[in-house]
Amino acid sequence: GIIESHKAKLDPSNPRDIVDKYLLEMNKKSDIASFFSELDLIRNIFDLFSAGFDTTSNMLRWMCLYMAAYPDVQKSVQKEIDDAVPRDRLPSQQEKPQLQYLEAVIHEVLRMSSLIPFSVSHFVTQDIELGGYVLPKGMTLQACSVICHEDPSYWPNPHKFNPSRFLDDNGKFVPKKEGFLPFGIGRRQCLGESLARMELFIFSAALLQNFTFSPAPSKEIDLSPETVPFAQFSKLQDIVITIRK
Repeated sequence: GIIESHKAKLDPSNPRDIVDKYLLEMNKKSDIASFFSELDLIRNIFDLFSAGFDTTSNMLRWMCLYMAAYPDVQKSVQKEIDDAVPRDRLPSQQEKPQLQYLEAVIHEVLRMSSLIPFSVSHFVTQDIELGGYVLPKGMTLQACSVICHEDPSYWPNPHKFNPSRFLDDNGKFVPKKEGFLPFGIGRRQCLGESLARMELFIFSAALLQNFTFSPAPSKEIDLSPETVPFAQFSKLQDIVITIRK
């Protein structure tokens, strides 16, 4: 397995990754080392994998469905990619400044889907009044991104898919928007936000460079969520994926 192979090639002077670092801490003769175990290492690996893969893959599913449902938006993104990236290679982070509309589309999909509707819990440390309500010390609070993402005071006509919300008058991407909370808020917001943004950008650009997504014959794309505890997944449905020439 992964742990055994790391043990066999463990070099204290040159740790390769988090597994090596964890094993080195386990090998230390100290009180801190007693808190490290192989079982906890397995749990940590699972947490990293599920947090880093599951949400990103589900967001890419939402992205594909929205492109199939809005072909004009998809064509505009593909034209932008074609103008910025040579066809003989895949897009990379270096093209990000040229792919402003793609960035806006990704962020509008994040807003519309609200994949993780509730943030990590927060704890009220003292009595406080907020918005006319008294929140007593000890209360548990969670930010609900869906409410913010559908609030017309932040987003005019909030149920309309409109990537231009994230563009200024010059067509430049505006990354910071009031009421936009796909990664939570505060000191406990998603630790993997930077990685997730990078993955969504690169994967979305590569997919749209090479494929076109469209509804299955005689079918409409269903963009209503399949709500499960703590997540809003896209519904399983058939779409047509065509290789671009």
